[in-house]
Amino acid sequence: MAEGKDIDTLKKDLDSLLKKWKKIEKKAMTEPAPVCVYEDIEIVSSVVRDLLTPDVSKVIVDSKSLYKKIHSYVGSVSPEMVRKIEYYSSRTPLFDFYGVEKDFRKSLNKRVWLKSGGFIVIEHTEAMTTIDVNSGKYIGKKDYEENAFKINLQAAQEIARQVRLRDIGGIIVIDFIDMGKKENKDKVFHELLKEFKKDRAKVALAPISDFGLLEMTRQRTRLNLFYTVSEECPMCHGTGRITSKETFMTQIESWLRRFRTESKERRLVLQVHPYMGSYLQKEMKKILKKLQWKNLVLLKLEENSSLRLDEFRFISAKTGEDITDKF
Repeated sequence: MAEGKDIDTLKKDLDSLLKKWKKIEKKAMTEPAPVCVYEDIEIVSSVVRDLLTPDVSKVIVDSKSLYKKIHSYVGSVSPEMVRKIEYYSSRTPLFDFYGVEKDFRKSLNKRVWLKSGGFIVIEHTEAMTTIDVNSGKYIGKKDYEENAFKINLQAAQEIARQVRLRDIGGIIVIDFIDMGKKENKDKVFHELLKEFKKDRAKVALAPISDFGLLEMTRQRTRLNLFYTVSEECPMCHGTGRITSKETFMTQIESWLRRFRTESKERRLVLQVHPYMGSYLQKEMKKILKKLQWKNLVLLKLEENSSLRLDEFRFISAKTGEDITDKF
């Protein structure tokens, strides 16, 4: 954790630890036993501690209680950073306003489209992650080399973004569209190198080979996003993956928040696969009630075997219309 940090940052961290230790010693000497002399910080404070660096412009929080906790924690360890903590009070869900929800959904897809009409396909295996660059719908100049170069350049920018967003670690192999000119290969390589300089994790890249392949490694700090928010499918015995139950509930909550903001209707039918229906009725009954109360809606749960395990549909109780894709 300390590698690559400047002296001032390390000194600041040391001073903070020494202050904590003095408090622990004082409490141990003065308080009657048994007593808790130290309790580690909450996960949110831990995340703020690790990620709130000088290059972060602001931290936006949409929960008043969480905002107060973070504000208090930052004020005690880095008072000069307090101005960066902001409370978000708009009715539009925070993740929707900043496009995080949209990016999150995209990060679960294998295929990511480029502005030019080309696309990249991201595949995970036990040994490595492979990324394939395709021309897709792109119709450019008749010059194949120029077309390939343009798509590869866009792909390099998006690949670096997706790797960071999905927190992909380990060995990564990128299959670019074949380019004949060495200067074009070098430009694409340096574009990728430039984009990865924004990455907090350690990254090492090898030049593009004669076969259009680029091999790289990225520091694995945790399980990547794909495995974090998905779980083994009980229907295919682990050969494929679906959205985890926790993520499934989060998606339902996000939908309800958008619906509450934009609609006055208050009675809905929630259709899910029977497997998820059983889970919601048994293990998530209280959470489901809380969501209804929180979003001022009345939900009727229905099982629909034609739906995928990780799919849900919202039906208007008033009109019988499927309104899922409207919000």
